[in-house]
Amino acid sequence: MGRRRARVPPARIPDPHEASAVNPSHGESVEGTFSCHSMNIKQFLSVSALALGTTAFAAGSHGDEAKPRHGGVVTVVKDVSYELVASKQSMSLHVSDHGKVPDLNGATAKLTLLSGTSKQEVDLHPNGSALAATGTFAADAGTKAVAQVTLKGKPVQSVRFTLK
Repeated sequence: MGRRRARVPPARIPDPHEASAVNPSHGESVEGTFSCHSMNIKQFLSVSALALGTTAFAAGSHGDEAKPRHGGVVTVVKDVSYELVASKQSMSLHVSDHGKVPDLNGATAKLTLLSGTSKQEVDLHPNGSALAATGTFAADAGTKAVAQVTLKGKPVQSVRFTLK
């Protein structure tokens, strides 16, 4: 003969008027009832606060990268800060990777200036701690600038600016 299955009683649905952990209004002490649940919530809140605090701290460490150090306009792309200092007679592009100037030997940049309907292209070459060029440039406020920057050993990076 076959084996008999044990009968499993149906799940009990709690009565909302019964004193329990769900409805402690009947004066029954439920002090230890929620300890496991409360601990999970406390752990969750602690871990969340720690994670958010760490994320904010990490994001805050790059705050100085977006501030102009040479009086120009700054754009940050992939944690590298590019500052374009533009005047009617010269253009210079200062590059900073986490606050340090990378090796600019062999670096180049092609800068395209867009002002109204005019377009001007400028080749920038290493000049000390920046990529620079001299000449006559359309560097009015509102001029858009797009730089194609090639640093030694890295792929070409497109960087956009709006002059102020």
